[in-house]
Amino acid sequence: MFQLLRKWQRRSQELPEDIIDYKHQCEQLVNKYETLLDQISQYMQTEERILGKEQAEVVAPPPQDTGIFELLTIKGELLRITEECDKLMNKGFREPTIAPLQKEAMELLISQLQNLRQYSDQIEEALLDFEEKLMEMEELASTRGLRN
Repeated sequence: MFQLLRKWQRRSQELPEDIIDYKHQCEQLVNKYETLLDQISQYMQTEERILGKEQAEVVAPPPQDTGIFELLTIKGELLRITEECDKLMNKGFREPTIAPLQKEAMELLISQLQNLRQYSDQIEEALLDFEEKLMEMEELASTRGLRN
């Protein structure tokens, strides 16, 4: 996603220290985001065992199953990363740029942060949909468990 930043690694010597620091903050945010995406992927694969079943096959999850709680943790982390992204974008808009290279570097970083922010919104929407389905299935499973 941020492959274009590699181009700036060679030019880092030409950029002021504050812009280089800003670039590093953006890279750290991307790393956090990628880690969260891996966590979301693993979580959804685990929870598919419930969502992939027909309603008649749904059984109560084992007591150690933390399904919805893990989802809430993931959503909290996504919110934290999204807020950090917003702060970095605001900081980037306020950062003074003098030379054309500085301006180009900042525009690229801000543009990529805006893309990251859009991805966050899309993932948040997908997690909300997933949460609704998961809660329906857990409710169905617990209702079936109480009947037995």
